[in-house]
Amino acid sequence: MNNTIELQYESVTFDDKKLINDRWKIGVSKIENGKKTQNEIETKYIYDRWTNFPGSEFKKDGKTVKVEDDKRNYMKHPLYTNPPTDSTDPAKYGENYNTSNIKNCTELQNIIQNCDDAMKSSKNIILGDRVDSYNIRPTIKQADKHDNKTLLKAGKPIKCDEFKTSLETKSIKYHNGTPLSERNAKIVGKVNGDIYKQSANNDDAKEKISKQTYELYLPNASGSDELVNVKSSDIITKKHYTTIIKYREVKEENLGDNYKKPNEVYYDSNGNEITDKEQIENELNRIYGIAHIMDVKSPQDMEQYLTADCYKRYVINQVCVWVDKNKGTKSTKEISQNFVCNVIDIIKIKKTYTGFKKDYSTHVFGGAVKASCENNVQNTNNSTEKTNDKSNAKTDTKTNNKTNNRTESSSESESDSESESESESSSESESSSESEPEPEPEPEPVKTSKTNKTNKTDKTDKTDKTDKTDKTDKPKKKINKQ
Repeated sequence: MNNTIELQYESVTFDDKKLINDRWKIGVSKIENGKKTQNEIETKYIYDRWTNFPGSEFKKDGKTVKVEDDKRNYMKHPLYTNPPTDSTDPAKYGENYNTSNIKNCTELQNIIQNCDDAMKSSKNIILGDRVDSYNIRPTIKQADKHDNKTLLKAGKPIKCDEFKTSLETKSIKYHNGTPLSERNAKIVGKVNGDIYKQSANNDDAKEKISKQTYELYLPNASGSDELVNVKSSDIITKKHYTTIIKYREVKEENLGDNYKKPNEVYYDSNGNEITDKEQIENELNRIYGIAHIMDVKSPQDMEQYLTADCYKRYVINQVCVWVDKNKGTKSTKEISQNFVCNVIDIIKIKKTYTGFKKDYSTHVFGGAVKASCENNVQNTNNSTEKTNDKSNAKTDTKTNNKTNNRTESSSESESDSESESESESSSESESSSESEPEPEPEPEPVKTSKTNKTNKTDKTDKTDKTDKTDKTDKPKKKINKQ
């Protein structure tokens, strides 16, 4: 990417009527082949461990501070160019400081710095005879080295240089929760524009607008439009994002082996930059599929896609320069550049969780010899089998004595009994796999549904219902098995 650009700046008129929030706005354009164009900056993909999109709240002095949606109209762009000593720690930084990320961030940093250098060289054109009254506010905010030393010592992620861009927005006026029609929006805009032109300053214009009444075309009960007087206080302005969000999401397990990550597709196997843009886009589409444009209007919509641990590239426009009327917090007047983010292209790779499933039946505490444990288990099994043989012989004798007194079970009853047995068996199996085994589990109470259901099918034999011996034999059988 060619970082050498020629920018042309307008001059400030210092007309108070043109102030916007106590600042003057002037235009900037790029000179390309002798023609003026927008200074459009297209970045490479950059991996980001964090979202860098303002949240709905933050902590200050132990209190939670809410952030209005209208204030969430920007995003930060960290420049991962100077790796710290612990930069390879994935828990702290993810892939922020891998080779491709550093290259892509360094390139973007140079482009933004060149824009600041161009403004600095045009300072006389912008400010005229007031040039000595102003300082240039750098677009890139440098990280505090002292703070980073403290963070590094505490084992926390350090901060890096960064710059901000505004998200592209459009103001939509609402009345009774419904957006104004295009015709009504033009009426309001025309009235407000005339007020600004006729007012001494912006504050005077805002006060007049707050008391203004507009004649708007609103539908009546029959559905046809009629002129209605609407107060300015009944009209609410909301900002909708018009920044285009392109999004791709793919599971890591579907990418196969040795795939190129989004920030790596710009380089060949030797680390040399690939200049063929079509080749790069084809490779991205082959690996990650086609990007889809998402419907994003509000911060809540944006949060669904601008997430942590993803790759992002941008189309950024250098739209204007702001010139302060008054001194700021540093007791100086400043000029600064404004960049707007027009497109955010996001690729989210959903990581595959690789858990480990261990067979704890062979686990031995204290590192004892595994064979001795297996022998003990075998001996226990042998003794259990002998006990079970004796118990089964006794149980079979008792069962045979009762067989003559029982009625034949219906096919429906047999089916129920089988399904219940399967259910009990499966539930016991699931329970044993999910919890730790106990040395001597208590016997479960025997369900009497088998006997009861069988007896209900034969109303002539009442003696089966009171056969207590049959019920008490079953728990003994279970105990012996265990």
